[in-house]
Amino acid sequence: MEAHELKELAQNLKDHRQFITNEETTKMVLVVPFIRKLGFDPNNPREFRLEYTADFTKGDNKKIIDRIDYMIMGGDNKPLLAIEAKALGSDLRAQTNQLRRYFSQMSELRFGIMTDGAIYWFFSDLDSPNVMDDKPFFEFSLDDPKADFHKICKFLKGFEKGNFAADRLITDAENERYKHGMIVRLTAALKDPTKDDLFLNWITSDYKGKRTQRVMERLTEVAKEAIEPAISNMISDDFIEKLRDKIKAPAPVDELAVETKQPSDEKQLTNQNSQKIITTEEELAVFEAVRKMLIENGASADDIIYTDTQPYFSIFYKKSRDWIVRFVSRRKEKHFYLRLPPEECVDLPPGAALEINQQFGPSKITLENIGQIDLIKKHILRSFELVKI
Repeated sequence: MEAHELKELAQNLKDHRQFITNEETTKMVLVVPFIRKLGFDPNNPREFRLEYTADFTKGDNKKIIDRIDYMIMGGDNKPLLAIEAKALGSDLRAQTNQLRRYFSQMSELRFGIMTDGAIYWFFSDLDSPNVMDDKPFFEFSLDDPKADFHKICKFLKGFEKGNFAADRLITDAENERYKHGMIVRLTAALKDPTKDDLFLNWITSDYKGKRTQRVMERLTEVAKEAIEPAISNMISDDFIEKLRDKIKAPAPVDELAVETKQPSDEKQLTNQNSQKIITTEEELAVFEAVRKMLIENGASADDIIYTDTQPYFSIFYKKSRDWIVRFVSRRKEKHFYLRLPPEECVDLPPGAALEINQQFGPSKITLENIGQIDLIKKHILRSFELVKI
């Protein structure tokens, strides 16, 4: 499943919400299309079972028959993934018992999904074998305007037909849960160091004197003052970009972008970590030069926008992911990152330097000053063509 396919499901939900009024419609319009996106065929009973039936034993050893909406089957005819769907808008937390029973009675079942067509909760039995965990190890909502569909699809890849490997997915599920716990603890510690003694002791480890209550109160205040600039320093040192490179994750620009502005707007922008970014006259001059080139080649002025972030100044076409040029100004050098591959960066002007495999783009052209930008006009226009493809 690709991000654009997940976005299609989200748009389908938005377009038809008023008509999705019961459980059956939820399944037909939302849940079954989602299962298809994972590569499973609802018309193939070998891999997809409707109203899957199993015998359960009650406490008095009497057998009862129970059904779950959908069961994804493996090639060995063993259940891989149980899916329980409820009507759109249902309280999922109050209706997990049925899925829980399947975990307790089917030793080979390791994964289950609870969904109302918009919200998807992924469960496993990480804490105790055959006992469904109380909390999902992964969840997302098609209704969430801040949802990172690229990240979600990366997770869903493991549940696609052909990729489904229970042992690996169990490890992935554990990693997701550990990561979530780390984020919660680290966030809480950064917000208030006094709530985590281990963190406070570590961050104040340079103090070698006696740790009286009065001393610890003083060190706590110092720690609070140190946290914000530490985070700012980390982000401004291109930490995010380097981390994405290491984990081979996509680096959508709009996660870094503070706010998209036209040149007539305020020059002072504020980014997500409250640092103030000043859009310089030099950056605006680059924007105006590039915009002029693009307009001369058929682009609408309204479609050419920019964002200013700590790592670079970016010029886009229509959408914040369709960057054309990323500009970084140094005291003696001006760097222009372009989309085109290095082998197309030919006929560079005298004194221009080309570097490849750069973290901000496939090619980096270095000029002595922005007055030379017209000399790489054809390279910028080629980068623009690649955006439009």
